[in-house]
Amino acid sequence: MNKYENLYEKGKDYLEDINQDQISLIPKSSGYISPGDVISFTYEGGPRVFVFVVKVKRGHGIFLSGRGNLLVACFKLTTTAPQISANVLKTLYKNRRAASYANVQRGLEAIFGPNSFRTYNLSKVGNLVEVSVDIKRLPSIEDEEEEE
Repeated sequence: MNKYENLYEKGKDYLEDINQDQISLIPKSSGYISPGDVISFTYEGGPRVFVFVVKVKRGHGIFLSGRGNLLVACFKLTTTAPQISANVLKTLYKNRRAASYANVQRGLEAIFGPNSFRTYNLSKVGNLVEVSVDIKRLPSIEDEEEEE
């Protein structure tokens, strides 16, 4: 686990760090989750997770596993500095075409780390919310430099 994952798992507020506050409760349904979305949830009662949903060969953000489980395909956003994940969101948020694993895999793995791509079993997800990202409010790399 890296420095940022550790901070967020201990309760640091990711939404505050990316200057966002608009969230809405959504049902655990494939009709509400699409590539390019930012969602947050608890997984098996653990700490809150923030992810960027991507399309994979088997489905548009959500797909059926070989065992019949609905899985969410995504990259964890909390594995790097919030300014860096914010810059990714400025380009990819709600961009259904670009938010494809095939299109972004190498780039996002380079940014978020090789273990940042995840699939989560939707039946084990709790407190599911969608984050409505206001691109204009996202911090930039320059904001990080000013803090140092």
